[in-house]
Amino acid sequence: MKVLTCTGFYGTGSGAVTDFFSDCQNVECKGNYEIRILHDPYGISDLEYNLVENPNRHNTSNAIKKFKWIVDFLTSKWGNGKYERYFNGNFKKLSYAYIDEISEFSYYGKWHWDPIERGFLFWFADRAYNKIFYVSKKLLHIHDEEVGHTLLPKNEMSYAGICDEKNFLAATRRYTSGLLNSISKQNEEYIFVDQLVPPSNFVRYSRYVNDLKIIVVDRDPRDIFLLEKYLWKGTVVPYYDVEMFCKWFKWTRKIFENSEITDNVLYIQFEDLIYRYDQSAKKLLEFAGIDKREYRMNCFNPEISIKNTKLWEKYPDSVKEIKYIEKQLPEYCYKYESIL
Repeated sequence: MKVLTCTGFYGTGSGAVTDFFSDCQNVECKGNYEIRILHDPYGISDLEYNLVENPNRHNTSNAIKKFKWIVDFLTSKWGNGKYERYFNGNFKKLSYAYIDEISEFSYYGKWHWDPIERGFLFWFADRAYNKIFYVSKKLLHIHDEEVGHTLLPKNEMSYAGICDEKNFLAATRRYTSGLLNSISKQNEEYIFVDQLVPPSNFVRYSRYVNDLKIIVVDRDPRDIFLLEKYLWKGTVVPYYDVEMFCKWFKWTRKIFENSEITDNVLYIQFEDLIYRYDQSAKKLLEFAGIDKREYRMNCFNPEISIKNTKLWEKYPDSVKEIKYIEKQLPEYCYKYESIL
């Protein structure tokens, strides 16, 4: 099974690529829900760093425990149980099996960072508990050589992770293959998953998934600014200050530009999907290796998406901010004049 994914920089229109591949007969598209276990904090990339690149008895164990913690959160009914539903009830089972595979062994053990991880109140109570025992033994002349008393459970686990890159990557690819197979119901040649990797560090993340191809989608900064300011009003983009927005935009793109662009990565502009649809469709299909006869336009409609472009025509009150963006980010503003 070949794996396709799209990624962007927030609000860049990667959903249009999801819709496009939904229209391919041999692609099983799993929607716009983001699967971020490879690159989010405490995910696979952090595991590789702490197990393979910088292993030691403490941070290796802590990384595995953190990964287990995020797995538990992503499957908990009280947290975010969507992962368990998305993977048809297999996410926790496969993740725990993966933890076993990347661990040489586990044992009952704890260290000073464990109470810190549980928050300030637990750490303070744990320190107070230990101090009370220490003072009591002194006052009562109790000869007890036990080192430290703690509120942590006696069955607190520590992990000795595998340190070999080859074995780690083999286990990781088996894990990701198992996850992807668990969501495949139609047994198509391709499966499409949203946001499996970030728009950077492609060499690293491509090692985690077999036969992966990545589409990076970007968009005119003027439209992103206006969408966030007037419609989304979210917390990701600093739309409240156009100067800060330009700094943020340029910084996020430089991370991408400084990454090695490998053969399994395709960069595409959201606006090209609309104003140069035929060329863009051909480029996407050829990149994925999909015969054009497998494609039938249904979900993605450029005539609908075009309404989300050139938004400065709808919001004339932002003319000064738009001019500032054009001055600061000219290389990222879409060249509409070239399609006239």
